[in-house]
Amino acid sequence: MFVRELISTIYGNDGSSPIEAAKLIRDKGVVVSPATVEEIRFGEEGYNIRRRVECAGVLASDDASKKNALYRQIASQGVDIRQPQETVTHRFDSYGFTEGLAEAVSLPLEFLRKLLMVMRMELSYTDKTEPDEETRSFFIDAAGQFLNAYTIPLSRTSLFHPSIKAAWDGATIEGFYQVLYSQRRNGTSLGTLVPYEMEAMDFFYKRQIQRGSHLTNFDRLLLNFKATSGHDADVNKKIGEEIGIRCEKFHTWIHLNALLYGAPSPNLVI
Repeated sequence: MFVRELISTIYGNDGSSPIEAAKLIRDKGVVVSPATVEEIRFGEEGYNIRRRVECAGVLASDDASKKNALYRQIASQGVDIRQPQETVTHRFDSYGFTEGLAEAVSLPLEFLRKLLMVMRMELSYTDKTEPDEETRSFFIDAAGQFLNAYTIPLSRTSLFHPSIKAAWDGATIEGFYQVLYSQRRNGTSLGTLVPYEMEAMDFFYKRQIQRGSHLTNFDRLLLNFKATSGHDADVNKKIGEEIGIRCEKFHTWIHLNALLYGAPSPNLVI
Protein backbone atom coordinates (compact mmCIF):
# COMPACT_ATOMS: atom_id res chain seq x y z
CA MET A 1 0.00 0.00 0.00
CA PHE A 2 2.80 2.43 0.94
CA VAL A 3 4.63 1.90 -2.36
CA ARG A 4 1.45 2.12 -4.44
CA GLU A 5 0.48 5.40 -2.78
CA LEU A 6 3.87 6.97 -3.48
CA ILE A 7 3.90 5.81 -7.09
CA SER A 8 0.38 7.15 -7.51
CA THR A 9 1.52 10.53 -6.17
CA ILE A 10 4.57 10.59 -8.44
CA TYR A 11 2.42 10.02 -11.51
CA GLY A 12 -0.16 12.61 -10.45
CA ASN A 13 -3.10 10.25 -9.96
CA ASP A 14 -4.16 12.35 -6.96
CA GLY A 15 -4.20 15.58 -9.01
CA SER A 16 -1.15 17.06 -7.31
CA SER A 17 1.26 19.39 -9.09
CA PRO A 18 4.94 18.35 -9.33
CA ILE A 19 5.76 20.73 -6.46
CA GLU A 20 2.96 19.37 -4.29
CA ALA A 21 3.87 15.78 -5.18
CA ALA A 22 7.53 16.33 -4.30
CA LYS A 23 6.54 17.69 -0.88
CA LEU A 24 4.11 14.83 -0.21
CA ILE A 25 6.75 12.27 -1.15
CA ARG A 26 9.43 14.00 0.92
CA ASP A 27 7.12 13.92 3.95
CA LYS A 28 7.10 10.12 3.58
CA GLY A 29 10.90 9.94 3.69
CA VAL A 30 11.82 9.85 -0.01
CA VAL A 31 13.75 12.78 -1.50
CA VAL A 32 12.48 13.69 -4.99
CA SER A 33 12.68 17.08 -6.69
CA PRO A 34 9.72 18.68 -8.50
CA ALA A 35 11.78 18.63 -11.70
CA THR A 36 12.25 14.88 -11.38
CA VAL A 37 8.53 14.34 -10.79
CA GLU A 38 7.84 16.38 -13.90
CA GLU A 39 10.32 14.33 -15.95
CA ILE A 40 8.71 11.07 -14.81
CA ARG A 41 5.24 12.33 -15.69
CA PHE A 42 6.44 13.19 -19.15
CA GLY A 43 7.60 9.63 -19.79
CA GLU A 44 11.12 9.26 -18.28
CA GLU A 45 11.79 5.77 -16.97
CA GLY A 46 12.42 6.90 -13.41
CA TYR A 47 14.23 3.71 -12.38
CA ASN A 48 16.17 5.39 -9.57
CA ILE A 49 13.07 7.09 -8.23
CA ARG A 50 11.14 3.83 -8.18
CA ARG A 51 14.08 2.24 -6.40
CA ARG A 52 13.98 4.94 -3.74
CA VAL A 53 10.25 4.47 -3.30
CA GLU A 54 10.61 0.70 -2.97
CA CYS A 55 13.39 1.12 -0.40
CA ALA A 56 11.26 3.58 1.57
CA GLY A 57 8.46 1.01 1.49
CA VAL A 58 10.66 -1.67 3.03
CA LEU A 59 11.81 0.81 5.68
CA ALA A 60 8.22 1.68 6.52
CA SER A 61 7.18 -1.98 6.76
CA ASP A 62 10.27 -3.00 8.78
CA ASP A 63 10.26 -6.25 6.82
CA ALA A 64 13.42 -8.17 5.97
CA SER A 65 11.63 -11.47 5.34
CA LYS A 66 12.60 -11.78 1.67
CA LYS A 67 16.27 -11.19 2.38
CA ASN A 68 16.30 -13.47 5.40
CA ALA A 69 14.69 -16.30 3.43
CA LEU A 70 17.32 -15.98 0.68
CA TYR A 71 20.30 -15.77 3.02
CA ARG A 72 19.00 -18.58 5.24
CA GLN A 73 18.55 -20.81 2.19
CA ILE A 74 22.17 -20.21 1.19
CA ALA A 75 23.49 -20.87 4.69
CA SER A 76 21.39 -23.96 5.37
CA GLN A 77 22.37 -25.47 2.02
CA GLY A 78 25.98 -24.74 2.92
CA VAL A 79 25.60 -26.67 6.17
CA ASP A 80 24.00 -29.59 4.33
CA ILE A 81 26.74 -30.00 1.73
CA ARG A 82 29.79 -29.66 4.04
CA GLN A 83 32.11 -32.65 4.04
CA PRO A 84 35.39 -33.36 5.90
CA GLN A 85 38.61 -33.50 3.94
CA GLU A 86 39.69 -36.99 2.94
CA THR A 87 43.29 -36.53 4.06
CA VAL A 88 42.83 -34.18 7.04
CA THR A 89 39.51 -35.28 8.45
CA HIS A 90 39.29 -32.65 11.22
CA ARG A 91 38.92 -29.97 8.54
CA PHE A 92 35.97 -29.24 6.30
CA ASP A 93 36.80 -29.63 2.63
CA SER A 94 36.81 -26.20 0.97
CA TYR A 95 37.93 -27.38 -2.46
CA GLY A 96 35.06 -26.65 -4.82
CA PHE A 97 32.76 -25.86 -1.89
CA THR A 98 31.60 -22.45 -3.07
CA GLU A 99 31.06 -23.77 -6.59
CA GLY A 100 29.01 -26.65 -5.19
CA LEU A 101 26.97 -24.27 -3.07
CA ALA A 102 26.24 -22.05 -6.07
CA GLU A 103 24.91 -25.09 -7.90
CA ALA A 104 22.86 -26.21 -4.89
CA VAL A 105 21.06 -22.86 -4.64
CA SER A 106 20.88 -22.32 -8.43
CA LEU A 107 22.85 -19.07 -8.47
CA PRO A 108 25.70 -17.86 -10.70
CA LEU A 109 28.98 -18.29 -8.83
CA GLU A 110 29.90 -14.59 -8.92
CA PHE A 111 26.53 -13.63 -7.48
CA LEU A 112 26.95 -16.13 -4.66
CA ARG A 113 30.43 -14.85 -3.82
CA LYS A 114 29.10 -11.30 -3.58
CA LEU A 115 26.19 -12.46 -1.43
CA LEU A 116 28.54 -14.25 0.95
CA MET A 117 30.55 -11.04 1.26
CA VAL A 118 27.41 -9.04 2.06
CA MET A 119 26.29 -11.65 4.59
CA ARG A 120 29.65 -11.20 6.34
CA MET A 121 29.13 -7.44 6.34
CA GLU A 122 25.66 -7.73 7.84
CA LEU A 123 26.76 -10.21 10.49
CA SER A 124 29.72 -8.00 11.43
CA TYR A 125 27.80 -4.71 11.39
CA THR A 126 24.96 -6.23 13.41
CA ASP A 127 27.40 -7.60 15.96
CA LYS A 128 28.92 -4.14 16.37
CA THR A 129 25.72 -2.07 16.50
CA GLU A 130 23.11 -4.43 18.01
CA PRO A 131 25.02 -7.38 19.51
CA ASP A 132 23.27 -10.61 20.42
CA GLU A 133 25.24 -12.75 22.84
CA GLU A 134 23.92 -16.09 21.59
CA THR A 135 24.75 -15.29 17.96
CA ARG A 136 28.16 -13.98 18.97
CA SER A 137 28.91 -17.08 21.04
CA PHE A 138 27.82 -19.37 18.21
CA PHE A 139 30.05 -17.54 15.73
CA ILE A 140 33.05 -17.48 18.07
CA ASP A 141 32.79 -21.26 18.45
CA ALA A 142 32.67 -21.71 14.65
CA ALA A 143 35.60 -19.34 14.10
CA GLY A 144 37.55 -21.14 16.81
CA GLN A 145 36.99 -24.48 15.06
CA PHE A 146 38.21 -22.94 11.81
CA LEU A 147 41.38 -21.47 13.35
CA ASN A 148 42.19 -24.58 15.40
CA ALA A 149 41.76 -26.79 12.33
CA TYR A 150 44.34 -24.76 10.44
CA THR A 151 46.88 -24.14 13.21
CA ILE A 152 49.19 -26.89 11.94
CA PRO A 153 50.82 -25.55 8.73
CA LEU A 154 50.23 -28.52 6.45
CA SER A 155 50.18 -26.29 3.40
CA ARG A 156 51.17 -22.84 2.19
CA THR A 157 47.65 -21.57 2.85
CA SER A 158 47.67 -22.84 6.44
CA LEU A 159 50.54 -20.51 7.34
CA PHE A 160 48.09 -17.63 7.16
CA HIS A 161 45.70 -18.80 9.87
CA PRO A 162 47.92 -18.74 13.01
CA SER A 163 48.48 -15.00 12.47
CA ILE A 164 44.70 -14.45 12.58
CA LYS A 165 44.43 -16.53 15.73
CA ALA A 166 47.17 -14.49 17.40
CA ALA A 167 45.68 -11.12 16.41
CA TRP A 168 41.99 -11.79 17.16
CA ASP A 169 40.92 -11.38 20.78
CA GLY A 170 38.21 -14.01 20.39
CA ALA A 171 35.58 -11.61 21.68
CA THR A 172 33.49 -10.31 18.76
CA ILE A 173 32.38 -11.17 15.22
CA GLU A 174 33.35 -7.73 13.99
CA GLY A 175 36.83 -8.15 15.48
CA PHE A 176 37.33 -11.46 13.70
CA TYR A 177 36.48 -10.05 10.28
CA GLN A 178 38.58 -6.94 10.86
CA VAL A 179 41.61 -9.12 11.54
CA LEU A 180 40.77 -11.44 8.66
CA TYR A 181 40.56 -8.66 6.08
CA SER A 182 43.48 -6.64 7.44
CA GLN A 183 45.80 -9.67 7.21
CA ARG A 184 44.36 -11.40 4.18
CA ARG A 185 46.97 -12.10 1.51
CA ASN A 186 45.15 -14.32 -0.94
CA GLY A 187 41.66 -15.52 -1.84
CA THR A 188 42.34 -19.11 -0.80
CA SER A 189 42.11 -18.19 2.88
CA LEU A 190 38.56 -16.95 2.49
CA GLY A 191 37.68 -20.14 0.66
CA THR A 192 38.82 -22.29 3.59
CA LEU A 193 36.63 -20.24 5.94
CA VAL A 194 33.32 -20.50 4.05
CA PRO A 195 32.29 -24.03 5.19
CA TYR A 196 32.78 -22.93 8.82
CA GLU A 197 30.80 -19.70 8.34
CA MET A 198 27.73 -21.53 7.09
CA GLU A 199 26.57 -22.82 10.46
CA ALA A 200 26.97 -19.43 12.14
CA MET A 201 25.17 -17.66 9.30
CA ASP A 202 22.40 -20.26 9.37
CA PHE A 203 21.99 -19.65 13.11
CA PHE A 204 21.91 -15.87 12.61
CA TYR A 205 19.31 -15.80 9.83
CA LYS A 206 17.17 -18.49 11.43
CA ARG A 207 17.14 -16.33 14.57
CA GLN A 208 16.19 -13.25 12.56
CA ILE A 209 13.25 -15.12 11.04
CA GLN A 210 12.11 -16.46 14.42
CA ARG A 211 12.14 -12.93 15.81
CA GLY A 212 9.87 -11.58 13.08
CA SER A 213 12.33 -10.65 10.31
CA HIS A 214 12.72 -7.06 11.41
CA LEU A 215 15.30 -4.94 9.61
CA THR A 216 18.82 -4.98 11.00
CA ASN A 217 20.81 -1.77 11.42
CA PHE A 218 22.75 -2.79 8.31
CA ASP A 219 19.49 -3.03 6.33
CA ARG A 220 18.35 0.34 7.63
CA LEU A 221 21.65 1.99 6.78
CA LEU A 222 21.51 0.92 3.13
CA LEU A 223 17.79 1.52 2.71
CA ASN A 224 18.02 5.00 4.23
CA PHE A 225 20.85 6.02 1.93
CA LYS A 226 18.98 4.83 -1.13
CA ALA A 227 15.61 6.29 -0.10
CA THR A 228 17.14 9.71 0.53
CA SER A 229 19.25 9.65 -2.66
CA GLY A 230 22.50 9.21 -0.76
CA HIS A 231 25.56 8.40 -2.83
CA ASP A 232 26.73 4.78 -2.87
CA ALA A 233 30.31 5.91 -2.27
CA ASP A 234 29.30 7.53 1.03
CA VAL A 235 27.54 4.50 2.48
CA ASN A 236 30.24 2.15 1.20
CA LYS A 237 32.89 4.27 2.88
CA LYS A 238 30.93 4.30 6.13
CA ILE A 239 30.60 0.51 6.13
CA GLY A 240 34.32 0.05 5.42
CA GLU A 241 35.26 2.40 8.24
CA GLU A 242 32.86 0.74 10.69
CA ILE A 243 33.73 -2.92 10.15
CA GLY A 244 36.96 -3.03 8.13
CA ILE A 245 35.46 -4.86 5.14
CA ARG A 246 35.64 -3.11 1.81
CA CYS A 247 32.13 -2.47 0.50
CA GLU A 248 31.60 -1.67 -3.17
CA LYS A 249 28.63 -0.48 -5.22
CA PHE A 250 27.73 -4.02 -6.33
CA HIS A 251 27.47 -5.15 -2.70
CA THR A 252 25.00 -2.38 -1.91
CA TRP A 253 22.97 -3.16 -5.03
CA ILE A 254 22.80 -6.89 -4.37
CA HIS A 255 21.76 -6.50 -0.71
CA LEU A 256 18.99 -4.07 -1.63
CA ASN A 257 17.80 -6.55 -4.25
CA ALA A 258 17.67 -9.23 -1.56
CA LEU A 259 15.53 -6.96 0.59
CA LEU A 260 13.24 -5.90 -2.26
CA TYR A 261 12.92 -9.11 -4.29
CA GLY A 262 14.37 -11.97 -2.26
CA ALA A 263 16.95 -12.47 -5.02
CA PRO A 264 20.39 -11.01 -5.87
CA SER A 265 18.93 -9.47 -9.01
CA PRO A 266 15.37 -8.67 -10.15
CA ASN A 267 15.98 -11.15 -12.97
CA LEU A 268 17.00 -14.03 -10.69
CA VAL A 269 14.55 -15.97 -8.55
CA ILE A 270 15.67 -19.08 -6.68
